Amino acid sequence: MQKLMTILTILVMASAISAGNPTPKTEVFLAKAEQNYNCLLTCPTPSVCSDAMLQVMKFKARYPERVFSAIESQLVKMSQNHTDLTIRIQAHMTHTFLNYPEFSAAIDPLATNDGQAFFNQLFHFLATPEMVAGN
Repeated sequence: MQKLMTILTILVMASAISAGNPTPKTEVFLAKAEQNYNCLLTCPTPSVCSDAMLQVMKFKARYPERVFSAIESQLVKMSQNHTDLTIRIQAHMTHTFLNYPEFSAAIDPLATNDGQAFFNQLFHFLATPEMVAGN
């Protein structure tokens, strides 16, 4: 449990970084944060996975130019294989959010710390007739 709390603390610190062009020192920190997010996505505890996905979307909102290939790969695996149906759905929505940066203009993950409320908002946004017709 102590290890989990340490990892969550690192996530909070990583999400507190302000947007902008990262310096070399910041780039190292961002790479470490990305590794930590990816590690948390493999946690068997659904609430940890869900919180990590929200943090990943916040990370993407702050650094829209950043590519998350390892995290995206993990999200695809989760959406197909995770034992918890809710996590599979959230992983799919998170993967979709990462691949369509224009979604952050409609739904801002930085505006909330309530993961469940954000996922509900994202689900309803993706289920709108305009979004369904576009797919």
